[in-house]
Amino acid sequence: MAMIIERDCQKTIGACPLIFVALKSTTDFTDTVQQRKSNMNVFCYQCEQTVEGTGCYLCGVCGKTEKVAHLQNLLTAWAKHIAQTATQMLQRGNSSEIIDSFFINALYSTLTNVNFNEKEITKLIFLADHILQLTEYLSTENNPEYQSSLEEQILQSNEEPTEDQIEELVGQGKAYSIATKQNEFGPTIAGLQELILCGLRGTAAYTFHSLELHKKFSDRSRLELKTLTESLKKTKARDSKEKEKKAALQSKINSVTSLLTEWGQKERHLLDGIITELAFLANESTDLNEYLDSALRVGFLNLEAMELLEKGHIQNFGIPEPSVVRLSPIQGKCILVSGHNLKDLYDVLVLTEGKNINVYTHGEMLPAHSYPLLKKFKHLAGHYGTAWQNQQREFDAFPGAILMTSNCLQQPSESYQDYIFTTGPVSWPGIKAIQRDSKGRKDYSPLIQAAFDSPGFFKSKGNEKITIGFGADAIINIWDQIQKAIQQKQLRRFFLIGGCDGSCSKRSYFTDLALAIPNDCVIITLGCGKFRFNREVFAPLPSGLPRLWDVGQCNDAYSAIRVVQFMSEQLNCEIKNLPISIFLSWFEQKAVAVLLTLLALNIKNIRLGPTLPAFLTPDVLNMLADRFGLNLISDPQTDLADCLKK
Repeated sequence: MAMIIERDCQKTIGACPLIFVALKSTTDFTDTVQQRKSNMNVFCYQCEQTVEGTGCYLCGVCGKTEKVAHLQNLLTAWAKHIAQTATQMLQRGNSSEIIDSFFINALYSTLTNVNFNEKEITKLIFLADHILQLTEYLSTENNPEYQSSLEEQILQSNEEPTEDQIEELVGQGKAYSIATKQNEFGPTIAGLQELILCGLRGTAAYTFHSLELHKKFSDRSRLELKTLTESLKKTKARDSKEKEKKAALQSKINSVTSLLTEWGQKERHLLDGIITELAFLANESTDLNEYLDSALRVGFLNLEAMELLEKGHIQNFGIPEPSVVRLSPIQGKCILVSGHNLKDLYDVLVLTEGKNINVYTHGEMLPAHSYPLLKKFKHLAGHYGTAWQNQQREFDAFPGAILMTSNCLQQPSESYQDYIFTTGPVSWPGIKAIQRDSKGRKDYSPLIQAAFDSPGFFKSKGNEKITIGFGADAIINIWDQIQKAIQQKQLRRFFLIGGCDGSCSKRSYFTDLALAIPNDCVIITLGCGKFRFNREVFAPLPSGLPRLWDVGQCNDAYSAIRVVQFMSEQLNCEIKNLPISIFLSWFEQKAVAVLLTLLALNIKNIRLGPTLPAFLTPDVLNMLADRFGLNLISDPQTDLADCLKK
């Protein structure tokens, strides 16, 4: 069982800051902090929907319990502690997939709306003991056989926690609360620590998905290399045709090998960077500039994670293309796939092909309909529902089985809790999780059976559709039309409205903004925030170009960045001088990671809202405002008028 990491934890648990809608003085901030009571059961301010915008004290508005909160804090502390030893391991050139997996799972599992299961989090804490031993060994030694032996022991360990063990670890976790950090370091440094940690959690989520896709691509590529190598051996090159064939085979082998090597090297750099920044947090600096530098490094790491994820999507499913998606249900049995993991969707599509089950996407899975390989499945019937915060109502009305593949899980209602399944790090107590078989493959048979047991849609309804799939490649392919529209004064400005959605009433700002944007401007959107306005009708430009370009998921911010960089090159001007205004809808850690990426690329004058993260103090906000021109949204008409002046 895991033992507590040694630390001075006798400090009084302090108060927590109010959220800011405008920059305040540090004195006002400190006074506000002192007004808060110190007897809270739990404190979390990693998402935007906290109680009164300040932080959750008794339990999370997301459904997170006091026990889960303290266990997540302890798991995070373990991850940072192990990272210090892991950096020594990396300096020796050693690594382990099991260690990498632990860090990614520990960070991803503590992201908002992912893992609410105290037993599953406790298992990760138990695992930390073994991971630390392996990391300590690899920081001083390098014996492949002994390393394999240690890794095998870890893989076989799966201790089920008792209630007493959970309670003990919950008690240990209280020593690592955010309030404790605020007392020890002050609210500004504690807030910067949380900013970096949030960025790392978002980056870890994207990395998790890219690693799965890389494995799928690598497995397929290794089989291809085996076939190509066997064909090369059989080719004798006795005449010119055979010589050409042999040369072509060798070229293909070199190309696939090079791609695998490049991808592997980029993954290693990304994983090493995540570990290094965790170790930085564990070192507990008191220098504000060092924290800001770390935050920007995390921004670059997230850029790498999103690049690898885009590469994984394209290598496995093809290049996204403009596509029409049906929003109305079709008669028949059905499965709904929500979250972000396209590989899970692909696996479900393969296993349900020919079974008379229609598969629908939900939330951030909408972009799946723009990938050529996924579109080939005739039973990928369309998209159902809107953004994550509406899932309880929408899932309740869905007459089939539901699969939650990533973050954004809400407490399942009784009406559908027998028909919803989770996979990967996602977990809710009492909800069935997709298990792996003896060969390590996910067994979706319970999900499919649940679809058969459900009534399905009795009849088809309506024929509502929208168009998606305006990724970087699609936009670059029509650049001549875009440039012509700019030259002919038909296209004045681009508005990028991206990020997370949520239930806060102030998020109507983004709907009002989108609808107020003039007809000679284009809206580029990504993330689930687009569900605020993506069903609205936007008249096309005179040239026929559409005015709403849906780039994709939140991670497709990388695709949007590619577009901005391409525009900068084609228009021969710096990014800051481009006719583009950026509005970021903030909610949780993925949006934080994307924001840090934009700041790392020195993209300035971003407008952020509807409210700011509670962990950003006035000192930090002033630093970001001075260096990057970061603005808070005000009202749509004022912000729009300001943008159109430029």
